Amino acid sequence: MIRLSNAHGKRVEDGILIDKKLTNQELANHIGATRESISRILKHLVNDQIISINSKYITIHNIQFLQDQLRCEHCAYEECTI
Repeated sequence: MIRLSNAHGKRVEDGILIDKKLTNQELANHIGATRESISRILKHLVNDQIISINSKYITIHNIQFLQDQLRCEHCAYEECTI
C-alpha cells in the first residue's frame, strides 16, 4: 500500500487516497498473496482505522503505522521502493 500511495496517492483531508480502484485479488497479485489473506488483513486495518475503503478506493489514514510495520524508519516516504 505504501508503494501504491507513492504511485497513485493524493493527499486528502483525512489521509492519502489511492486514486486507483483495486480489488482484493489485484492487491493479492501485486504482493504474491492470496485474496483471502488480503481480505483478512484489510478487514483488520479497517477495524483499527488505519485505512478505509470506499467503492474499491483505499484511503490510508495512518501511513506511519504501515511504515512502522514494514520498518521503514530509514526510508524516506517519497523514495519508498517497497
